[in-house]
Amino acid sequence: MNCKSVLKFLIYSSIGLILAIAIVLEIIFITLANGKFAKASDNRTWLIGVGTTFFALFLVIVILGLCGICRRHTVYLIIYAAITAIIFIGLWIAFSYLKKGKQNIRDDFNDYCAGESPHNFIDKLARAYPENIETYFCSNACVCKADKGNFPTAGGYDDMRVDDVGASTVVNCPDNPVKNVKTTILSFIGWMEDKWSCSGLCRVHKYYYYSDVNKGQPVKACKGDMLDYVDKWYIGAYVLVIISAIFTFFGSISSLLYICCGGKEEEKYAKVQR
Repeated sequence: MNCKSVLKFLIYSSIGLILAIAIVLEIIFITLANGKFAKASDNRTWLIGVGTTFFALFLVIVILGLCGICRRHTVYLIIYAAITAIIFIGLWIAFSYLKKGKQNIRDDFNDYCAGESPHNFIDKLARAYPENIETYFCSNACVCKADKGNFPTAGGYDDMRVDDVGASTVVNCPDNPVKNVKTTILSFIGWMEDKWSCSGLCRVHKYYYYSDVNKGQPVKACKGDMLDYVDKWYIGAYVLVIISAIFTFFGSISSLLYICCGGKEEEKYAKVQR
């Protein structure tokens, strides 16, 4: 088996891998776009756009590679090698931006909890937890539908206004302080409270606000678990970028070697003919 046959097999392999990663990326981006975090942080449209762009670009690469290897068009293979090389470089640039984005979210949380002005997504979360919310819920302003047995007697829980026709969450209260907050943000905070049994961003609150108050007293604030969740979210993105970079690099190198090997074989054949 000559080098050209081996490299031809490698190019077919790289094309198959790139097609596979394109499909996987599209599925993952759509899944992420429909998740609570993406919807609440307004990243849904961006994720769908990025996923679709990657899928279309990888599909073009696959077509170019197949045209080049099946029809033996060197120009197609050169374009295939060039585009995969550019994507490889672009993916490593994207990797650095992902690292920066992850650090920005951590900095935003730390700034907010340190009393500094919140930014972007953290600002939206902060506005969903207004300062007067603890004096509003289960108080004179809003009657609660809660079981007092779920709460300790200390800390003012015995003063909760409770009624069978009351509200079990803040968002069900009339004229609630968060009525102008986007529903996706409230849904995300409710998801956080259910998932991690937490309430509040930096300090633990008296009770749950966006999920059922009858779950009892929250055990912690949400900051730690939220940052862990963001870390896992970004680690998944890192892995995808690295795998995609490896596959595109593999495709670029194998096609360039195939072109060089083909040229050498043609020279060798010409010499034999002489």
